[in-house]
Amino acid sequence: MPKRYDVIIAGAGNAGLACARAAAAGGLNVLLIDKRRRGNPGRDWCDVVEKDVFQRLGLGLPPPALWRPVSLPVFFTPDMKDRIDPGNLENRPCPHLYIDRSRMSQWLFDLVEPHPHVEVRTETTILGPELSGTRVTGVRIAGANNGATDVIKGDVVVDASGLHSVIDSRVPYDYPFRADPVNPGDVFIGIKEIISVNDADTLRRTGNRILMGYGGGMAWTMIYRENMIDVGVAVPRTQRAGGIKKLLSGLKDRLGLSSFAPVRRGGGLLPARRCRTRLAGEGYLVAGDAACQINPANGGGISPALLAGHMAGEAIVHAGRSGGNGPASLWDYPRRYITGQGAAFAGLDMMRICFQSLSASDISWLFRKGVIQIHDLAVPFIAGERPPFQVITGLQSAVRGRSRPGLLLKLARALLDARAIETAYRDIPATYHPATVARWENKIRGIAERAGRKRS
Repeated sequence: MPKRYDVIIAGAGNAGLACARAAAAGGLNVLLIDKRRRGNPGRDWCDVVEKDVFQRLGLGLPPPALWRPVSLPVFFTPDMKDRIDPGNLENRPCPHLYIDRSRMSQWLFDLVEPHPHVEVRTETTILGPELSGTRVTGVRIAGANNGATDVIKGDVVVDASGLHSVIDSRVPYDYPFRADPVNPGDVFIGIKEIISVNDADTLRRTGNRILMGYGGGMAWTMIYRENMIDVGVAVPRTQRAGGIKKLLSGLKDRLGLSSFAPVRRGGGLLPARRCRTRLAGEGYLVAGDAACQINPANGGGISPALLAGHMAGEAIVHAGRSGGNGPASLWDYPRRYITGQGAAFAGLDMMRICFQSLSASDISWLFRKGVIQIHDLAVPFIAGERPPFQVITGLQSAVRGRSRPGLLLKLARALLDARAIETAYRDIPATYHPATVARWENKIRGIAERAGRKRS
């Protein structure tokens, strides 16, 4: 008789690995499945990660070779003519690491794989969920013989498979729920290069800067290691094909970096929108990029994925002790994540939608007039929280000077939308009941849809 698992996890990224570790620590038998081969930890990327997330998960800091300390960057307008410098904030201790994502995933994989309750299958393609009605009872994988489909059964399946969510996207939505699709404008495509810069003056002059609104998205040049710069661009996926490469090339030209050789290249898709509300279903959970758990202000996904995966694993252990695997039994995970990080990121998403609708001249004006200040940029970037824009003061000045009141009104509306959606997220029902949850979800989607129409 085929082996049945307590937990099957689709995807061995940060969310999947954190979930496997927490579930195995609770005595559950875990099957971790990934389509990549062993030793291939995924796309080459770097990320800003809070130090305390490793303590909260009971991990020590990753080896020093994987990260460097973070200082606040200088924020620039798209044309780099206006800037906001962190000043004395730059010298304050910053509770973050600038970390090599792929190497950190490999480090975490090496910690999780030896656990006696964890079985790992790499180079295995998950085709979708095995369903009994709308209940997930396992996964279907590509078989080894003649392309046949094999089925692996599990009490709970965790979809940590990334943006395309091979489990959740294939589960039918029944009343009272409705689909909550990730729109093309909510997905960013990013490319980056690690460049070897052997000139100290160039390194000092070009490193640690972020360009807000560059190409309709953002760009960065962060010091990666001694004599190395991480330079990259992220723009909405709706941009013309090939345009992002021109944006990266143009950025390097303007900064005088084109003559230095790249030693690594990377890229990928980033779901930049608010966290999805449907994190628990019949027999399954969703975490990581599949749940859009990412900081919309900086594209950081490691910390949210680690926290969400850990919470999901703990919820599965708790549900197993009570003998349930439906959303009511697993509800502790959505409730904990959404009332905390999920709510904060939802507010940032409203600001992200607003900023995507601004022109380069709008952003330059906001910088020059002091409507945007360093705390407004540092708080989302570092703390993942809604910025304290001085919109009212700026609006009064603009009206007196008859200068761009419409722009400030747009920003003020975005702040109101951000507060409204944060409040709505934190109002998640304490216990699961389908009709109550559906009303809660519909309220959130109504706020998000109205905000999108205002900015379009």
